[in-house]
Amino acid sequence: MIKKLIIATIAFTAILGGLYYYFLIETTSPQTDAYTLNIKQIRTLANSVEGSKPLAINAENVATLYFPGVMVYAGKNLSNHPMVMYSFQVMFNDGHALIDTSLNRELTEQMGVSFDFDDASFKRMITAMESASLIVLTHEHPDHIGGLASHPTMAASNTSPSNLMKIARLTTEQINHPEKALPAVLPTSSLKNYKALDYQTTHAIAPGIVLIKAAGHSPGSQMVFVQLSNGKEYLFVGDIAWHMDSITEIKPRPRLVSDFMLDEDRQAVHNQLFAINKLAKEEPGISIVVGHDGDKMAEYQKKELIGKYFQ
Repeated sequence: MIKKLIIATIAFTAILGGLYYYFLIETTSPQTDAYTLNIKQIRTLANSVEGSKPLAINAENVATLYFPGVMVYAGKNLSNHPMVMYSFQVMFNDGHALIDTSLNRELTEQMGVSFDFDDASFKRMITAMESASLIVLTHEHPDHIGGLASHPTMAASNTSPSNLMKIARLTTEQINHPEKALPAVLPTSSLKNYKALDYQTTHAIAPGIVLIKAAGHSPGSQMVFVQLSNGKEYLFVGDIAWHMDSITEIKPRPRLVSDFMLDEDRQAVHNQLFAINKLAKEEPGISIVVGHDGDKMAEYQKKELIGKYFQ
């Protein structure tokens, strides 16, 4: 009887260990050049739009959510990991653009995990959003579209869209997949006669700013390349990775998160990680900005590559 119990315990432990390994640790995926980043072409596009290039980039840490580290990228430990919700301000000499709009307190509460929320930071982001000349999103998930979707003017009128939608350049894929934005919702009135941005691979949207298609994490995922007037360059990769280690080690999110919680194209994300990793090695001068990496952001801010607050 005792022998059978020991065998059963060993078998059960082995099964649990196998499941844990498969769903939370294993990252095997064929290395492929299916996704490429042609930096020469991207730089050419960054110089193709007339006008002065951006002068600086600032960031606002609106909220921080806490997840088990192993959910952030495959193989990471189980300790609590801070996931910072950012919005970025690209400063021009005559105005500014925003990359991502984070989310409000109500949406943060609906995430169902422990969190910190900075009301002052959110207020600065909202003020900057209202005076921006351009808003782009790395993708349509609620922690990126939420600030825009929840703005009071978005649902204030049933007959005409908010003025914010006149400066928000959402892509066709971002508009066509409202289920990915939940619980954030773009009111129907805000989309009346809205002309979504439709492009194939890359698109120069402003002087020094290029959008790069990167479907995988979501249908509307894209990267944003920014080249400042002083020559400094940045690649905002959105949520292709949640931490820089995911790029340097080429480790995507674990299957439990990727397949069952996010329903993302894991192979596409893996291909993009390969491409970003390759670019980072070949072009070390480009600052890779990961969507929720507080550690890397602190490093960039210490080096004065990114400002701490919106202006």
